[in-house]
Amino acid sequence: MGGYSKKQLTCESCKKTHYRWGKLCGTCYNKNLKKRSLKYRQCLEKYNEKRLRLSRKKNRKSKNCVSCGKEFTTRHGTKQKCDTCRAKKWLSPEERLVKGCQICGGSFTPKRRYQFMCSKKCRQRRCYLIRNVVKRRLYSRVREGQERGAEGKFTIEEWELKKKEFGYRCVLCGVTEETLLNTTGYGLSIDHIIPVSRGGTNWVSNLQPLCRGCNSKKGNRLIQLWPQNVTVQL
Repeated sequence: MGGYSKKQLTCESCKKTHYRWGKLCGTCYNKNLKKRSLKYRQCLEKYNEKRLRLSRKKNRKSKNCVSCGKEFTTRHGTKQKCDTCRAKKWLSPEERLVKGCQICGGSFTPKRRYQFMCSKKCRQRRCYLIRNVVKRRLYSRVREGQERGAEGKFTIEEWELKKKEFGYRCVLCGVTEETLLNTTGYGLSIDHIIPVSRGGTNWVSNLQPLCRGCNSKKGNRLIQLWPQNVTVQL
């Protein structure tokens, strides 16, 4: 394989003399190789297309549409609506009216039925605000306590369990977190039972949920509510 001979050889294709081992010279051999590789690629493409068509037919599953309840076939595992119901979310050219973006306030013409943001950037900004507003508040409280010399720290999961323990209500006035979010836009605030200025820790056991009004009224005092008692120490 490969290499050169000392004798003169004649190519079977072009009948020229060459010193390369084999029936073909170098140029004819390369041409033949290119043709063979091109045919191989074409056959491989056809074979892959056929295989893909067969796999699509095999993997199609029957599902019930979530909105209309009709049965439809699909190969996507996450698809829950039929094509007719999916088409309803797009607005016709007559229905496309100018709207105002909820984030930046700029005017735009929506293409989808439930489109409230003008661009991808505004959608990402809205998702970031919704996802991280609770996390930022919580981490700021943890960092504030650590800066003031308090021991310990807590996580979002621990704080959620603490709110659940008190029934998602303010310890003093009893307002629910749902009503606070609807009226003021803020949920229950984090309050230290023994304030950090009086040597309180930053562990979850020293926390209680209060609304912003009660938290500001409490200030630096020791106020704690157990099932039916309110104890106040000035």
